[in-house]
Amino acid sequence: MDVFVTLADHPGHFVLQPWLDMHKLTILMGDMFLYYTRKWKDGCTVCVQKGEVYAAKVGKKWYRVQVKEIPDGESVRIYELDYGKTKVVHSSVFQPLIMEFRQLPFQAVVAQLAGMRGFIPATFSSLFTPKLPPTGVTQWSHEASMLFRKHVEHRPLVAKVESLSDVKGYLWNCRLSVYLVDTSLEDKDIWIHSLMADISAEPSRA
Repeated sequence: MDVFVTLADHPGHFVLQPWLDMHKLTILMGDMFLYYTRKWKDGCTVCVQKGEVYAAKVGKKWYRVQVKEIPDGESVRIYELDYGKTKVVHSSVFQPLIMEFRQLPFQAVVAQLAGMRGFIPATFSSLFTPKLPPTGVTQWSHEASMLFRKHVEHRPLVAKVESLSDVKGYLWNCRLSVYLVDTSLEDKDIWIHSLMADISAEPSRA
């Protein structure tokens, strides 16, 4: 399937959107902007709850978000359900997400690169005690993660799904394992997992 990668941390975690519905999302974002700009007034807020879905103003745009954490009375950590980004916003920027704006499935799908078993991202090293990855598991170097981001982030690619896991009723609650293919060149296709395997022939250890 054709996809657009909105966020790429490393081969073990990136976020993609189905290309087929990108125009629908663009229309939705415009409709939300018009609706909430007319309706919303500074100081007129809703009482948000962890885990619930709302519309939230981030910058000059309105996004469909899920509340992940409320560390204090003013700060709220949110997850953008269409773009896969986590941000901290003020508690005054929320409005109810009306049914009209819930019809389009949430577009952000979390994925990992298939064909890369045995690797973990460098940022995971602190999760293990002692600070070494499990036997047989190699971590991605910072340089490899940056190279991966350069090749996939904010780019249209083709995704071939290998597996689907952690399904909880909705696509945005699942995790895909996919092969990514760059088809932008006329003479050849670039399989991203092969590219990463080549540059990580001697990856760094934690």
